[in-house]
Amino acid sequence: MSIESENPPLRLMLGADAYGMWEQKRTAEQQEFEQWREIGIDTAYKDAIVAPIGG
Repeated sequence: MSIESENPPLRLMLGADAYGMWEQKRTAEQQEFEQWREIGIDTAYKDAIVAPIGG
């Protein structure tokens, strides 16, 4: 079972309908990301220090 797995899923879709809804959501998110990709990339600061939030 997934609960006993060494690497359990963060999200576990149960049933074909759940997978279908999840795929629709991910497709919509991907389209939104691509729509705003150029603007997001253009805001990059070349000397930025990348570090995890909170430490």
